[in-house]
Amino acid sequence: MFEAMITAIKECNIIEISGLNSDFKNYYNQNALFDIRFFLSRLTLERMHHAITNIQQMGHEGRIFPERNPKIPVVQSITKFFNPLVRDNKEQRTAVEHIVSETSGIAPYLIHGPPGTGKTVTIVEAILQLVLKNSKNSILVCTDSNNSADYIATMLVKYANYFPDRKGKLLLRANSRFRTWDIPEALKSYSNGMTSSEYKNVPITKFRSYNIVVTTLSHAAKFAKQLRNDKPHITHLFIDEAAQASEPACLIPASGLLHPKGLLVLAGDPLQLGPVVISHKAKEIGLGLSLMERLKSKCSLYSDARNDPNYIVMLRSNFRSHPDILQIPNDLFYNGQLRSMSNMDRLSQLDILGVKSQSRAIVFHSVISKEQRLGKSPSFFNIMELEVVRHYVLSLIKRHKIPQEDIGIISPYIRQVHKIKDWLEEQGYYNIEVGTVEAFQGREKRIVIITTVREI
Repeated sequence: MFEAMITAIKECNIIEISGLNSDFKNYYNQNALFDIRFFLSRLTLERMHHAITNIQQMGHEGRIFPERNPKIPVVQSITKFFNPLVRDNKEQRTAVEHIVSETSGIAPYLIHGPPGTGKTVTIVEAILQLVLKNSKNSILVCTDSNNSADYIATMLVKYANYFPDRKGKLLLRANSRFRTWDIPEALKSYSNGMTSSEYKNVPITKFRSYNIVVTTLSHAAKFAKQLRNDKPHITHLFIDEAAQASEPACLIPASGLLHPKGLLVLAGDPLQLGPVVISHKAKEIGLGLSLMERLKSKCSLYSDARNDPNYIVMLRSNFRSHPDILQIPNDLFYNGQLRSMSNMDRLSQLDILGVKSQSRAIVFHSVISKEQRLGKSPSFFNIMELEVVRHYVLSLIKRHKIPQEDIGIISPYIRQVHKIKDWLEEQGYYNIEVGTVEAFQGREKRIVIITTVREI
């Protein structure tokens, strides 16, 4: 019996693995048949269980069942902003000033950020202000995925020159050995490796030496384990896309690394993607309810009626979407509270396929077709929708001269994603990003093509 880790699934019967014992080559030949059994990695689940057990021992009950802060400090007005756009946005500025002033006490501070309202920009400004306020602050930034962690770390790197005295100690992007090694080049000097072969463990002394550490919720458990006999030193914990993470996942860094008097900031949107929970039983008993959504819906401190800026701010100015695109979710989910502040992009007026009809920023293209599957693969693809995607891509690039980097293609099915990627590579289009809905969470492109694959 041999054990290995799955690194990629190419087609329904092609699996890439790594970490096999070298003795395997003595048994392998092209005609040999093998039985394969798949086991779910229990590591993240074990980390969640430990976090729940640890929450009471570390005195963090007041974070998950918060009460009103009896001594709300005076809000400090900030005069120097790193990003002038945050300075000029009332809601973003309010959030930053209240976070820096720690008005919520040990209760989590919530930033409710609907799509395109600058949630991550607000977090970045707050983090930088905290470092500026006190160079001894230790800030941990966690997300549910490596893509999101890379994104926020890349935004922070842009301001590294503002802290010359912290050179080499300002920011660490702490990666797991088992991540997909597609790290942005901008993070090269801030990461503990850019490839699997370059990977280096981060000693706890090094972890403690940085002002800002960015990692995933699960990987934070590695540092919590190393610090289990020491007093937690993290003064501020930011969890981005918090509404997408399960409550036990959020407790991993909160219970093991955050100082008992430290501040927890949850940023996200409970009306977007929630935690991915496969078990129907687990969903029924609440695992699909994120910590952020539970607090917002069940704790009076965060109620919409109260809307107390000492505990929560909702960002309402949308800088990403054309009014045509924003109108539908604004009416359906946000009670018309969002304001469209985006500049009119010339792309919204394009007659993309040359059809002489009124151009709009949002186009619904009906495709009469049937989804398919390969063998026993659980994922679907749709050839006719793939053809439509091809037409749009070729028209955008060849007819309208749109840069590849401005185009994103989304599908909820990984098989369709692979089909599109294969075609793009055949055409030599290597800079068009293709992924699932989760991969694009919190991201933006000037043009997004969505292929839904299956019929309603």
